[in-house]
Amino acid sequence: MSQIKIETIKNVDDAGRVARVHWVTRQKAYADILPKEYVAQKSFSDRERQWYSNIEKAGQGDGTIWIAQLNGFDAGFAAAGATRDEDLDKKKSAELYYIYVMPDYWGSGVGKKLFDQSCDEMRKAKFKEITVWVYEPNTFARKFYERQGMKLTKATRTIPDFETYKVVRYSMSL
Repeated sequence: MSQIKIETIKNVDDAGRVARVHWVTRQKAYADILPKEYVAQKSFSDRERQWYSNIEKAGQGDGTIWIAQLNGFDAGFAAAGATRDEDLDKKKSAELYYIYVMPDYWGSGVGKKLFDQSCDEMRKAKFKEITVWVYEPNTFARKFYERQGMKLTKATRTIPDFETYKVVRYSMSL
C-alpha cells in the first residue's frame, strides 16, 4: 500500500529536492501547452537558486513550503502564503503559489494531499479564501482545481514576454 507523507521544508539544504520536482514537472506539464523557449528558460541550477531563496523567505514568515513523499520518493511539492495580488486583502486571502507533482505520480493522490495540506494550513493561519493562478491552456491543472471546489474568477493576466498566453485565477472559501 502506498503511503504519502508530507514534510514542511525549513532547511535551505532541501532546495535541490524541491527544485528537482519543479524542474522535471514543469518540463512535462507544459511541453505541449506553452512555448518551448518559455518552458526551457530556466535551468535546474536556476530553479535550485530560486528555491534556496524561497526557503529562506519562508523561514522569515513569507509562506510555507511542503514536499510530499510517496514510498520514500519526492513526488511533489506545494507552497502557499498570503496573496501577492494587489486587488485582494493580504490578511484574508491566501495564495497557493505552487503545486507540482512529478509526472510518474499524476493521479496517485499526491496533488490532492498537497492541496488539502495547503488549505488546512492557510485555514489555521486565519485566511478566509485561497486562490491559485493557472496557465489558461492547462486544462489538466484547471480540472484538478475545479474538482477541489475552486471556482474560476474573472481575473486574468499575461505572461511577461509571452503576452499571448494568459493565466487565470481560481478562488475558494476556506
